Amino acid sequence: MVYLFKFRQEGRPLYEGLLSVMVVFLISLSQSGVSGTWSINGGVQYLKGDYIYTSSTSTYYLSSGIRYQSKRWNAGISVPVIAQNNDLISGSGGMFIPSGHTSRGLNAGGTVGGQHGGGMMGGNRVVTDDVVSQFEFGMGDVYLSGQYQLVGYGSSNLLPSSRPSVAISAQIKFPTASGTPDYGTGEFDYGIFVNLAKRWKNYAGFLDAGFWLLGDTPDINYQNPFTYGIGIGRFFQDGRFSALLYYQGYTTILENYDPPRQASLGFYYRVNDQTIFSVSAMAGFSDTSPDFELSAGFNLTL
Repeated sequence: MVYLFKFRQEGRPLYEGLLSVMVVFLISLSQSGVSGTWSINGGVQYLKGDYIYTSSTSTYYLSSGIRYQSKRWNAGISVPVIAQNNDLISGSGGMFIPSGHTSRGLNAGGTVGGQHGGGMMGGNRVVTDDVVSQFEFGMGDVYLSGQYQLVGYGSSNLLPSSRPSVAISAQIKFPTASGTPDYGTGEFDYGIFVNLAKRWKNYAGFLDAGFWLLGDTPDINYQNPFTYGIGIGRFFQDGRFSALLYYQGYTTILENYDPPRQASLGFYYRVNDQTIFSVSAMAGFSDTSPDFELSAGFNLTL
């Protein structure tokens, strides 16, 4: 199979203005008199899977961001660049899910029309065998996130306090993706979550629950899902090395298809108090999840 490469970029002055407002907001928070620290982060992810289709989708996701951390709260922004070999999948709700753009005519009932598939279904999969593989590069959707520590402040996700930790967090996805809308739904998404953590000596437990309000595409009315996650971590050499096994699931997003379910195993290396590196692998367990994902990242406190 021959892969073609293109770069796609379209001007979005409204969203550029929103990004400027967010950056000013973060700077204002840092100058509000509350002591805290800045950090920069980045990562690369590779995802591959058939999802609900008969064609496989490969996605390269390169993200970079900044975050301001005080004793009780933090706020940050993440800006991604995406390379993908087709537009069957879009980013939404902090994941990649089938998007059903008008060129395929996928609707919430799971039928197919238009130039791909011709209205045929292969089992419970949408027939897309004639989709052309053409890698395109472009900007993805920007995420603004924040968290407030209700109990057990002063802890971190990698080395939580021995006391129970309870936090509330939120995310907003801005539809800044390049294209029309190949790497996103073209709509805002909103998420709110509760995060629990507790450490027992060299072990830690994590329990998360939340809700996403997803923007719909012209062809799909997504069901707004609840999401949940449970994880267990192990620390080595006073937290210099650590590992985390984490399972995450959602309630139904696409009617007639199982919701996303996936498990990941991550390893972390704390070089010093300022620098952390990570690598992880993930496996999906449903047709609305990627088959697998590999990722690597870093966090640098300034």
